[in-house]
Amino acid sequence: MSNFHLSTKVLNYIDTRPKENEVKGAIKLDANLRLFVKNERSNGRDKSRKEMATNIYATLDKQEPLSTFVAQISATLCLTEPPENYALMFEERCRFLTEYNKNNVPQGFFLTLTASPSNYAKHFLAHFGEMSPSNRRLNGVLRLAQIIEGFSDEWHSSELNSPPLFSLMRSLLTIMQHFPVLCPWNDISPQFVHKMALFVNGQSKLEQNDSRALALGTLLVLVERCDHLHECLWERLSVESLIRHLDNADERISLSSLSLINAIYELADRGERLAIIKILHERPFIAAIGRTLEKTRKSQPNAAAASSDQRELWKQLERLQHIRFDEVRALSFRIPSEKEIDYVLNGFIDGDDENNVYENASVTDQSADRSEFCRFVRSTPPGSLAVCALLELTRPPSPPHDGGSFRRSSLVTSAQLHQMSCSLGRPFWWPLVLAKLVEILIKILNICCPFSDSLVNPRHLPFWRLVLNNERPFYTLFQVFVELFQRTWGEMHAKFDDLAKVLSVVQDQMERAIEEDEDSVEQLEGELLRKKFSYFGMQKIWKKEEMEKEELELSGAHIQPLRDHLRPEFERMVLQLRINFLRKGLTFKRLFPQRLNHQQNNSNVQNGNNLQQQSLSNHFWFWRLDDRQRHFHFWDCRMSGGKHSELALDTQKKLAISQIRAVYHGNDLTVRLVQQFGTKVHKKAQSLFRCGLCLELEPGTGEESEYFLCSAGDESEFVHWLEGVQCLLWPQNALQKDSVKEEVDRLLSLEVQVRLMDVQQQNGVEEMPSLPVPDWPTDFSWTPTVSAKE
Repeated sequence: MSNFHLSTKVLNYIDTRPKENEVKGAIKLDANLRLFVKNERSNGRDKSRKEMATNIYATLDKQEPLSTFVAQISATLCLTEPPENYALMFEERCRFLTEYNKNNVPQGFFLTLTASPSNYAKHFLAHFGEMSPSNRRLNGVLRLAQIIEGFSDEWHSSELNSPPLFSLMRSLLTIMQHFPVLCPWNDISPQFVHKMALFVNGQSKLEQNDSRALALGTLLVLVERCDHLHECLWERLSVESLIRHLDNADERISLSSLSLINAIYELADRGERLAIIKILHERPFIAAIGRTLEKTRKSQPNAAAASSDQRELWKQLERLQHIRFDEVRALSFRIPSEKEIDYVLNGFIDGDDENNVYENASVTDQSADRSEFCRFVRSTPPGSLAVCALLELTRPPSPPHDGGSFRRSSLVTSAQLHQMSCSLGRPFWWPLVLAKLVEILIKILNICCPFSDSLVNPRHLPFWRLVLNNERPFYTLFQVFVELFQRTWGEMHAKFDDLAKVLSVVQDQMERAIEEDEDSVEQLEGELLRKKFSYFGMQKIWKKEEMEKEELELSGAHIQPLRDHLRPEFERMVLQLRINFLRKGLTFKRLFPQRLNHQQNNSNVQNGNNLQQQSLSNHFWFWRLDDRQRHFHFWDCRMSGGKHSELALDTQKKLAISQIRAVYHGNDLTVRLVQQFGTKVHKKAQSLFRCGLCLELEPGTGEESEYFLCSAGDESEFVHWLEGVQCLLWPQNALQKDSVKEEVDRLLSLEVQVRLMDVQQQNGVEEMPSLPVPDWPTDFSWTPTVSAKE
């Protein structure tokens, strides 16, 4: 029979389950470590190396930096060199453990502690020249490139084991990135570039992310270092082949592909750049970059907390955005010819001469508007970009089958523009307005600003998703901008002289909408420009910002001493305003706690309800605070029409403020009554306690506390009365209430503003000279009732 016994101590639960981010396994020391770390054998402790442990058990925390884990292992194995000279390698060799693949380490792992990749590279460089007399004349890095170049054909055309090739490519890339002085950049052949390009163009059977990432990294270094290989790189690499890698799940490949696209663009001449820009505006690239943007949104939406890799990706996206604006940027710095200007202006009045819609227009005004338009578009920016934007806006709709043209149903048509011009009688004024809108949009999109490698505003991304997701971003946004101008012009009921004000408003609207970083034009126009940032929405935003600015100024360090000096005075004022309500007086319904007891004696049960109804309906008090604020005076009274109509003066009594011990209301009042009388309050009296009040007095010697229990009829008046009682009895506690604090702060802000206005008038505005007072007249004959003698 089993026996059980109880533990005399409290047992603590221990969770024996392994943590999700921790894996356990074994690590052994590489037997050939001394070949790659020179100073490892020179220490005096080398004699006892055989006696030291070469295998240990370890726990790997995947959230901990890998360098910290390697340092702990090297210290445990009593290694003499700094931790950066060591690295961990998987069991299958030729594959190092890195930050990218440490999440793939399984439970029960078996790793080898060996030399770092840089030590391996140094070892290879030192021994390449010792293999044969002919190899001694070759540079180690160049020899490594030749090995990769010589054997890559066989690997490309067959399915041989790939880790040896990856090891060679990884070693070469490590040397190029970390030891550029050792590399003979001028001796690298175009044939090597061709072999590396095969991994990128999809012509190799080794379609693996490792080989593709290593080849892209190597080509990116060659673009930066080898000027003599630029023509070869341009011939072997195509933008189309790199676009297909933007969707790769490996962030190294997508980042390297995007960087190579930007680098190839820098290598191209003007004609080749135009061809690349055309590719970057087509649907395949827009779709690929859209998926890349979606991945960046999911990975890290906050620019301030981004990692170095994400910042590098954002920098390349910003550079890509700068490249896509290259065409419109060139137009903005080009001066249009007189013929081009005339063609645009004639497009605004064609077809109107037959109806003589401008026959009453002033010739002087037309000439002035035309001259101003010519002068404005000849300045750079906007230059020829204004001319092209106006032509794009007024051209007729393209056929439906033309998929490359952009035309939205909600855009401004030329007929609408003519109608607006006709209403003002100035046909050349609206082209000038549209040219000014082009200039504003250039500033908003930073088209003419030079590219910067640093994030200007760390709170926002340096690129706009809407720009990268659109095939023709500038012209699309310009047409939306014109619609916004027309809509705001109507909402403001603007006239001819209000142009500057309307342009300022629409610029603010467009800047705020674009900073929201929406994905599509529909979201920008429908959700933001028509709703959140409409003219009426902007008025609310400006008002809110003005109030926040005033609050910030009034709470500044230079204003705080003045607020602290004035606060006690306004606190006394607010408290006194609430106490003054007590002087007006308030009528209460008098309650009898003994008749609210639901558990009464049998003798009282028979007539308890009648007495309760009579007491609640016929007994009223009128309470008022005296002028000296020392006593409450109260009388019995009668009610008529919700107000007391008659006071029984002979029933006047008074209660000293110092006698009040506590005030109960709300839930505290209900709980207090239950505790005091030991019964539940009758359900019919529950509504009375919503505006009920109980004053507990200080007890006398050997006596119980006395209570005054009453209920007000109006809830708002009861709230004011209760606040007044609290301010009278406990002013310091009343000052901590939110309503009192808000009123004190509001009055303080008003007072500070008034005082600041007086200071600004005294310091900022010169005193106006007093007007001369004329002499007293000597002749009063002109007055109707007074003679000159008088």
